[in-house]
Amino acid sequence: MLAIYIAHSGLLQLGHWQDEFLIFTRYRSSSFAAVVHRVITWSPRPFSESLIYLYFVLSEHAGRPLFAEVLTFTWVLLTVPACVYILRARTNPVSGNDLALKSYVAISVPVLCILNAPLNEMFLWPMGALAYVPGATSVMALLFVTANDSGFARRTWITLCCCGVLGSFSVEVASVVCGIFFSLSLLSLLVWHDGRNEATGGQAAIMSCLVPILSTLLVFILLKTHRAESGSPLSENLEYVHHGWRSFTAAIPIFLRSLVGSYASGYQATAVFRNAVSSVCYLAGMIALADVFASAKSALQTRAFAALAIACFAGSFISVFATLYQFGVMCCERHDSFRDCLQIIGLASLALWIARGPLKSFHPPDRLRGMTPLVGVSLIAAACLFATA
Repeated sequence: MLAIYIAHSGLLQLGHWQDEFLIFTRYRSSSFAAVVHRVITWSPRPFSESLIYLYFVLSEHAGRPLFAEVLTFTWVLLTVPACVYILRARTNPVSGNDLALKSYVAISVPVLCILNAPLNEMFLWPMGALAYVPGATSVMALLFVTANDSGFARRTWITLCCCGVLGSFSVEVASVVCGIFFSLSLLSLLVWHDGRNEATGGQAAIMSCLVPILSTLLVFILLKTHRAESGSPLSENLEYVHHGWRSFTAAIPIFLRSLVGSYASGYQATAVFRNAVSSVCYLAGMIALADVFASAKSALQTRAFAALAIACFAGSFISVFATLYQFGVMCCERHDSFRDCLQIIGLASLALWIARGPLKSFHPPDRLRGMTPLVGVSLIAAACLFATA
């Protein structure tokens, strides 16, 4: 898995500028004040816009675009949640085989994000990478923190909260996902009274849900009062621009097709088939290895997996809807790439919920139980083989 990821990093030499020519000119004339103005009026992404400004400062100092350096940073960043998960697993009393399987499953998530998504704008364009990769990394971190074996103690909730705030302030779609995830998590805490139990975080859990929710609300207030009001049609057809119901109904078939194909590839039959097979294999493989990847098996963890799966797929749909509402047509490869990443994280979360929920009482025959890890490993390998952007 790691070899696949490293091999793809050879594409970093294809790094290129797009909006940098315009944005960096503004930064030269107005310095950080231009960043503040951009965050308030157009791009409510305080974290990622600050990273982009830092990139501008470094590239100005170096006198060159620093493609390899900044893209290497983002590619490494995408693997951080998996690496932290693996390092934490090493401190737990697990067998060597279990650690190897945990590592294999963990690395498969960023690897499939690379294999399944178009790379040009989200992974090979510095401004796009510095916005969308931190967003994807934050959502991915929600999966790995939820899957940790130490349960939902106060520290776990604080870590989730930090990931949620960083995701909300990185890119708008990640803000949607984090807002939905923490809203559902808060509802779970209130309905099942986990917020009263110090063993599951107590009041810290509730506060850790409220902070990312407020971050999401801030992002959408900025969007509503500025960018969303202006409209930015990319074609002469204004059928969907600022027409909520039309955009909603048109988004449904596009979203459903995106589950088995890529808008960027034009939904070619071969790509649709390969992606469908890859998705089914990955879902089945994660179900088979669920006991290895997330062995805590608490009811709160199971509900959190369900919440994250809903958040990822709902966020993907809202991304399609918002694109039609704002621009009137589907656009921007980076949006497609981010939705593909959400699909991988959503499938992993869905698989873990299925293994903990509907299939909780299912146990394979004793003579087949020993083969389950091999089947899971093979299915995830097949998912990588069939994955295509």
